[in-house]
Amino acid sequence: MFLDEPAVGTRDYDIRPKLAKDPALRKALTPRMAFDAFRKHFDHSLLEGPPQTLMRGLAARADVGLGDMRFAQQNLYSWETMTATAAYQLSRDAHVPEAMVFEPPGRIGTRRTVPEMDMSYGVQIRPDDPLSLIDVIIGFLRGAARLTDKSWGVSIYGSVQRADAFFWLTHAYDLGATRFFFWDNARLACVPYGEYLALARHLKGHAADHPRRDFAQLKKAAEVVILLPVGYNLGHVKMGRGEFWGLGELNLERVNSKRREISRGDA
Repeated sequence: MFLDEPAVGTRDYDIRPKLAKDPALRKALTPRMAFDAFRKHFDHSLLEGPPQTLMRGLAARADVGLGDMRFAQQNLYSWETMTATAAYQLSRDAHVPEAMVFEPPGRIGTRRTVPEMDMSYGVQIRPDDPLSLIDVIIGFLRGAARLTDKSWGVSIYGSVQRADAFFWLTHAYDLGATRFFFWDNARLACVPYGEYLALARHLKGHAADHPRRDFAQLKKAAEVVILLPVGYNLGHVKMGRGEFWGLGELNLERVNSKRREISRGDA
């Protein structure tokens, strides 16, 4: 159905095992190296992963003869926490994946996460404005969709602060989202069924009141483009705490090799 967290999979199954085996890599690792590992992981997912599952399943059946027919399943979306990878994920193939859907990481919410971002990044984003966090996230999604002429969406987990959940859905709808999901199992990630229904009815009512959306215009609505260096993002579970790719080894407070060289020179 979807590409399941390619960036998180890169961290957990490619990068972390290497860090455990090679202590020196913990100091040598850079955001660019993390991105290069992600690029290999994602490209492998396109060639060997979910987009090929249908064809592999058909080929394994004795009652099906494929001949020379080969195609990747196009109507898949990428289910991803690290939205800074959206432009790469949607640009690797003209059709696959068709969309990028934001998966909320850990315990996330405007009043919880924005103060962490302010402290980590030295900014002054307002934690009392519900747009402060969701617009940063949607910026990555909508920018990638604009670049590739594809789609995007959002999901609500049980760990999303309740004060944000209803607004996140309708705001994403107003900005052009076409996919809306809820997670319904796995401990704190679970959205209780009553809330699931309330959120869905809320979104359905909003859509009924605003039925006509100009998707082409919505994709072009942003007036400012912000480019991040390759490999830099807002992390994962500890989004906002300065840990790129959700790795302590890539925390903003880490003294990198260039900083060490300057310190030795001053001494």
